[in-house]
Amino acid sequence: MRFDRRALIRLLLRFWRWWRRELAALVPRPLKARIARLFASLEIVTDGSALGIFHRRGEERRRLAEIALAGSAPGAVAAELRALLEGAEGAYDRLVLLIAPERTLHRRISMPAAARDSLREAVGYDIDRQTPFTEDQVYFAVEELAATPREEEIGVHLAVVRRADVDAALEVLRAAGLMPDRIRVGDRGDAPADLDVPAAKARRGVLWPRATALLAALAILLFGAAIYLPLARVDAEFAQVEVGMRTARAAAARVERLHREMQALAEAEARLFERKRDEPMVLTLLAEVTAAVPDDAFLIEFGFDGREVQLSGYAETASDAIAWIEGAPHLQGARFLSPVMQDQRLGRERFSMAAERVAAAPAEDVAEGEGAAP
Repeated sequence: MRFDRRALIRLLLRFWRWWRRELAALVPRPLKARIARLFASLEIVTDGSALGIFHRRGEERRRLAEIALAGSAPGAVAAELRALLEGAEGAYDRLVLLIAPERTLHRRISMPAAARDSLREAVGYDIDRQTPFTEDQVYFAVEELAATPREEEIGVHLAVVRRADVDAALEVLRAAGLMPDRIRVGDRGDAPADLDVPAAKARRGVLWPRATALLAALAILLFGAAIYLPLARVDAEFAQVEVGMRTARAAAARVERLHREMQALAEAEARLFERKRDEPMVLTLLAEVTAAVPDDAFLIEFGFDGREVQLSGYAETASDAIAWIEGAPHLQGARFLSPVMQDQRLGRERFSMAAERVAAAPAEDVAEGEGAAP
């Protein structure tokens, strides 16, 4: 694969022009005007018949003189130009040759998209079809437009100037010992890049090269900032996401802990209900025993150890107490713990007995719980 150096240079130049436009768009207008005032330009405008001499600093443009070209020898015009510049006030940093707009042909043309990498050469081959001139009769500048309706074509701004109009002015400048730094088409803001005219560079001031190097360094710094700032922003957002994730994990851990505590409480509640179902409350058993004791008997002791009930009391006939206790819903296996004794003072028999607790069914347990709640 052969390396195309010219294509690479064209690509770099296109990138540089695009990047310079993007940077210029970011500079505030007041700052742009302040920077422009740092540099002065000597503008020579030619319409083929005369040279207009202007001195520009920023937005201020001052007319110095006008020198006729028609009917004068280049040497005489060059001598007059040198005398004018020597007597004029104000130094300049660059010399710009401007072709008057009325001597320029502007056209918008379409070219195949495949010609994008060698656009100038492609337009040069087709210049005789796009204009009334041949390629050796004109200087031209091209610039690709932003967008076109069809993808297979690209829009191109073409600016064409007759060589005779440019060469006459260049001959005078050479004779005066000056060569332009730039050759532009008129003073239109939408004009393409500089005309490609072979000419030696000649600068009278030294500020412009230093400023160009400074601007180039600034452009490199801005380019690095444009790459670094999005990455730094991504890192900052990633750090925020990390903090958010840690907070979310801590919240999730708290929720999980609360869930485990709620589950433990639910299990304890279930065990409590199960215990309540299997072990009736003491008050329920006391109520059952109290209801079972007839009016001619009474209790003096009541105890419950979780498994059986122990009772002590007096009755006219202690043997009937077995039947009383057996009639309670949650008691069974009634038996005497000690012999029955006759109390002469009360005229009743004293008894001491015990009965085992019976586990209630769930439905009964719920009903008992509702009845015992008050």
